[in-house]
Amino acid sequence: MNLNNKRIARWIGFAVIFLILYSAASLLLYAGSAILFMNGTTLSNPLINAFQRDFYHSSYRKIWQSQTECVDFDAELIYKPKIGACKFKNPEFDTTLSFDERGRTASSVPVSGAGIAVLGDSHAMGWGVADNDTFSAIMQKILKRPVYNLAVSSYATRRELLRLERSGRLAAIDTVVLQYSDNDLEENESAKESDPQATRSKFDRLFGESDSKYQTRLVLAWHYFSRALYHPIKTLLNVFADENIEDFAPHYKALIDTLKGFQWITTKRVLVFYSNRHGLRFKDYPVGFSEHIPNLRFLDLNLLRSDYYLVDDHLTKHGHAKIARELARVLSDTKD
Repeated sequence: MNLNNKRIARWIGFAVIFLILYSAASLLLYAGSAILFMNGTTLSNPLINAFQRDFYHSSYRKIWQSQTECVDFDAELIYKPKIGACKFKNPEFDTTLSFDERGRTASSVPVSGAGIAVLGDSHAMGWGVADNDTFSAIMQKILKRPVYNLAVSSYATRRELLRLERSGRLAAIDTVVLQYSDNDLEENESAKESDPQATRSKFDRLFGESDSKYQTRLVLAWHYFSRALYHPIKTLLNVFADENIEDFAPHYKALIDTLKGFQWITTKRVLVFYSNRHGLRFKDYPVGFSEHIPNLRFLDLNLLRSDYYLVDDHLTKHGHAKIARELARVLSDTKD
């Protein structure tokens, strides 16, 4: 073997040893991160946090709308919150969510005047926080006005508006607060009248499958292995990544088109803000009044990564309190 061949063989040997050591270290760190998380320990280290988030979202997370004790079938909305209380627990929180005909409930406070309807998905509903810690409950306490939290996990705009229509509260409110999320786009673009048979099928699928999209142990094991190797590289690259996720333009068009399908929307004061997973931000978000619906105002509440759980991608009670303060300030301003 000549000198060049020996050097090539040596470098190949170094590469194989590096890959073995890298794989072993990554797998051990992934497993250790998962064990810590299952025991209620989350760490702000970017790599450990990435491992814990992957483990949680791929196989360990409980989904509120997949719990039979929390939802009832609805022929138009697929599902709706079941009246009463249901337990909802994940490693970072242990909560009880209570609902009545007014939506998510909270401790009563003296209120008067026209009401405010809060619409949105799991962020506005209050996934991961107690009844009295939702931003709707805090707003009601600050403003002394009735606030109806009609938000429901995984709803997009059309179902949110239909839920308000069917609540019987339209005449009692003069303001709609709409929380938007980046994952609303697909449903908004395909929004159409519900087919009862298809709706029933969608509802049944919520409870007929595992929460995990990885249905076999072999596939799940491969997922863990590949992600253990991938995340250290991704974490390093994220140092140089742009935090903005995407242009808001397609979201804007689908949202406006959906809102225009409800004539009563022009008779209310409408505030729209966004809360995306882990506080990820839109670029080119149109802060101010809409040129297409003049009574609709877009707000950017400057939600930060620190307003969300470390692993779960929803708002903490501190994030909800921040939203409540900002919305109460806007709603108290009578000049717009």
